[in-house]
Amino acid sequence: HPVGDESRLGQGGADGCLRVAGQLWRSARRHRGPGDRDSRAAARRHRGHDVGHRTLRLRDRIRRADRRRAPGAAAAQRVEAIVRDQKRIFPVCAWLQGEYGMKDIYLGVPVVLGKNGIEKIIELHLNDAEKALLAESAEAVKSVMDVLDNMNTNA
Repeated sequence: HPVGDESRLGQGGADGCLRVAGQLWRSARRHRGPGDRDSRAAARRHRGHDVGHRTLRLRDRIRRADRRRAPGAAAAQRVEAIVRDQKRIFPVCAWLQGEYGMKDIYLGVPVVLGKNGIEKIIELHLNDAEKALLAESAEAVKSVMDVLDNMNTNA
């Protein structure tokens, strides 16, 4: 008596699913019995793996969303500090006029934001190495500004 493809033991069907005795392998595995200790342990492991996998996927989605929303949230916090005159400290790019020994340059520094915008530039005490790094950053900014200024005069 002829046997069809679907009923062969261990036959892979045209749909790519493994079939055991005509049933999907997953279904056939369940027929070991509800009281079988191995099947219960396997089910617990599978559920644990599935929950862990879903948790990791959710964590990754949240991280991606946070990265997209972070700049907007930072801007909203700054606006709120100004509108509500909260006098909060934020790192912003500010026009320095002698602070940190720098003059006529925009650099990222900590400031107090309030109803008047930048209420105060906070000068941190820097050691010699930090001062050298700040001066290096200022030179990099100035070189970029020179390039941009030359582009405007040549245009």
